[in-house]
Amino acid sequence: METVDRFCSDGNISCFADQLRWETDPHRREVLKRLLTREVNRPGATEERLQMIERKLEEGAELIARQRRLIAQLQSCGDDTGTAERALDAYEMIHELFEKFRAVIHDARERTRP
Repeated sequence: METVDRFCSDGNISCFADQLRWETDPHRREVLKRLLTREVNRPGATEERLQMIERKLEEGAELIARQRRLIAQLQSCGDDTGTAERALDAYEMIHELFEKFRAVIHDARERTRP
């Protein structure tokens, strides 16, 4: 994958993942998931793509932990946690997608090893 193509593709992946975090319409979420999956599965630059996915997983894990702390804090104050829990669900869904992407890349590597 050419450098410019990879740069654009990485930007698309970040954009789709960010939009998924906040989209509430189920149909739009499915469209964004398909777009994200298609972009991650573009051929080429597998090692760079894997590194980017690993970064997204680290960022996602931190975001999920922070959101869980926020929910616990809201609960301890007796505040409504509905919006925070919906956000957490979205973060976890995105994290699971990136875990699946990583598994696909690892499986492909195993199949191509001599």
